[in-house]
Amino acid sequence: MGTALVQAVSQRDYPTVQALIFLMALVFLIVNLAVDLLYARLDPASTTPSKLGGEGWPPSEAFPQGPLRRQSRRSKSVHHVA
Repeated sequence: MGTALVQAVSQRDYPTVQALIFLMALVFLIVNLAVDLLYARLDPASTTPSKLGGEGWPPSEAFPQGPLRRQSRRSKSVHHVA
C-alpha cells in the first residue's frame, strides 16, 4: 500500500492518493477501536469505578475544590492604589 501511494503521488494521481490515505486512516481507526475494546475485555479494572469515591477518574480527593479552571483575563480583578 505504501508503494502504491508513493507511485500515485509521483504520478499526481490525486483520486488514488485520497483513496489510499482514506483507507489507511480507516484501518488505523479500526485497529485502535479493536485494541481499546480488547484492553477493556482483558483488564476489567480499567473500566470499573474507582474505589476512592466511586466516581472514576479523577478521584474526588485529587481536587477537593473541584477541577482547576483557567480564569479569563476579564475576570481578574485589578486593584490600583492611588
